[in-house]
Amino acid sequence: MSEKRINFDGIDEIITKYTNKFNSDPYNISYWDSSEDFKNKLSPFFKPVFQSSYYDYNFTYLIPEKLTLLKKLGFDPILKDCILTTNSTISITLVLHWLNAMGKNSISIICPAYFSVIHNCQAFNMKYRFINYPINCSERIDIDEKSKSEVFWFTNPVYLTGKNLNRNDISLIESLIENNIVIVDESLVASSKELSHKLGNHPNFIGIYSPHKGVCVNGIKFSLFVFNHSEEPFFDKSVDYISGGLNMASISAIHHYLSDNWVQYSKSFYQEITQTHEFIFQLSKKSPGINYSPNLDSYLTSIYIPKIDARLENNSEFLSEIVEKSGTIFYPGSLNYFPKNVGFSFRINLTRDCNSFRSSLTRLLTVMSQLRE
Repeated sequence: MSEKRINFDGIDEIITKYTNKFNSDPYNISYWDSSEDFKNKLSPFFKPVFQSSYYDYNFTYLIPEKLTLLKKLGFDPILKDCILTTNSTISITLVLHWLNAMGKNSISIICPAYFSVIHNCQAFNMKYRFINYPINCSERIDIDEKSKSEVFWFTNPVYLTGKNLNRNDISLIESLIENNIVIVDESLVASSKELSHKLGNHPNFIGIYSPHKGVCVNGIKFSLFVFNHSEEPFFDKSVDYISGGLNMASISAIHHYLSDNWVQYSKSFYQEITQTHEFIFQLSKKSPGINYSPNLDSYLTSIYIPKIDARLENNSEFLSEIVEKSGTIFYPGSLNYFPKNVGFSFRINLTRDCNSFRSSLTRLLTVMSQLRE
């Protein structure tokens, strides 16, 4: 069995192998963009407005909506400030750049986690350790609540689980935040469910947001990360050499997020993915050995097969065999550092829904159910 962690290049090689053999592509149930069917259903509800100069720079201090954005997310503008960026990946980079400059050379990352956090830690030569989130059980995250002067990185929802942080998780963060810096990446959280409304104004809380990412709109979007007012000079300078100003797509996204259409579109979006979620849940109940959460907080979820060893997620031969039998490609949990005790897992993008998605997933779960332990 291969011990090497598979990456996206390895997944692409499996796709190429399948395409060359069958003269067609396997359907990708994990891909980050929506299916054409899904986009066709939702596009009539999406009404962005472009209101910006084609010629001028757009830096955070020039954006009049900044205070409104802070307030909408639950922050007090007297205590907190923010930097607006074009996407959450840049926000993550700027936050880790700040931690590195502050002499914070190590970080504890609650897993599963967004891969760019790990890559940025490596780029800044920061040490990191993984702390497993207790998926599919009621246990608390294994962190010493008496920790001091450390840095903890959470995602809300818990990345690729489809579930928001629960009461125990929030209670833990409330304990940690008194003596530690806590970063919470809430880029995928549904509007009004941000943890920032409860803890955002604490001096040790840093939040990352990207509202359109949470509704799988990737063509126009913006991000912002929120910090204490005292750190604004550092971040203002950092923007000049790391990210630059905002583009027109981001300005349009800001206006859309603050418009009535944002509420209408978000409602239509969640109505649609709820139907897909219910299809998968019912399908999983008919598939022996398949676990899928009945709860839903995000369009990015995962399916678990506890009887299959998680180490097989990094075995290219095994993955190729599954893909060839099912005509379906997926991104295994190892790409995002899922705990091994959940067994074999893979990511589902609910906005991929269409006839091909449903037939492909049905074939895949049939194949996975028939595998022996």
